[in-house]
Amino acid sequence: MLNQLEAASPGAKLQFYVQFLKARSEGFFDAPPAVRAADDAPPDDAETFAELQARAAEKVDAPGL
Repeated sequence: MLNQLEAASPGAKLQFYVQFLKARSEGFFDAPPAVRAADDAPPDDAETFAELQARAAEKVDAPGL
């Protein structure tokens, strides 16, 4: 959407971004809090992430590598 606006009005994307930064610095809104993978995730997603972490921590038997 911003690329279409920029194509129609060169400089519009930069102006939008500068105004966004100005509004944020003046406290009009806060950046969303950082979310860790398992925070606020449905249980299935959190379990999947934990399983991936466990699998990544395992030693891999890869002869020849």
